[in-house]
Amino acid sequence: KNLSVNTTKQIDLATVKYEQAIQSLSTCGATFFKSSFKDSASLLLVLGSLKRASENSAPQFSSYLDLYEKTIKVLIDEINNRVCSIKDLLSQSHCFDDAIPILEMLDRQLHNQGLDEHIKDGLNFDSRIQLDKWREQQRTSELEMEFGKKDEKLVIKNWAKEMDKLHPSNFVATRFCSEWFAGTTYEKRRKKLKDLVTGRLDRGKTALKTRNYPLVQECIVLLDLLNKHLSSHIDSVTERLNALKERAINFFTSLCE
Repeated sequence: KNLSVNTTKQIDLATVKYEQAIQSLSTCGATFFKSSFKDSASLLLVLGSLKRASENSAPQFSSYLDLYEKTIKVLIDEINNRVCSIKDLLSQSHCFDDAIPILEMLDRQLHNQGLDEHIKDGLNFDSRIQLDKWREQQRTSELEMEFGKKDEKLVIKNWAKEMDKLHPSNFVATRFCSEWFAGTTYEKRRKKLKDLVTGRLDRGKTALKTRNYPLVQECIVLLDLLNKHLSSHIDSVTERLNALKERAINFFTSLCE
């Protein structure tokens, strides 16, 4: 609805309100982007006020339409630039566990929180279509890194390549991506590797007890490969591997005696 302009006092009050909104616009936008699209409340409030001012027919508010349109254009351009940078980063490092939640949040703001009231077009991507693509790419990436279905030496080399790219010392990102990404993908993969090491060690120990020597050898070979290619990403692999080898040697020695 148009603001009431029946009195000079009402006009003055409305003008003050909209000027305050304009002054806080930059801060609200910065907060929105710095929070990875999470904190939109202030931005949406300011955009709503500015939109109502732009729709007011009173001459005193004629300049607000141009300001509102320019503000939306800047917002759209910034969102496009950031999502484009994330796409480029994903093509290099496959950090899906960092990127997908960010786009999910933007999608939520667009379709559930009211941002689409202001951004009706202009985005060079569809958030939901893009999310589906990233999730499919994530599934493909994870399949390539699954153990047990392929040559494990090749799988481990793929792991090493991916982990090296994601390591904090090697991770290359634009300034704002560095602010947004918390290393979630790297830490999740590290945990998966640690669980794999623990599982193979336990399997090797059990195989020794049951005298399943081929399985003992299989576990040692895999752990050797993990140690060779991924020891910089997993703690204590060398020590635990050596402990299993020593246990195996001691076991075989006792059999010979």
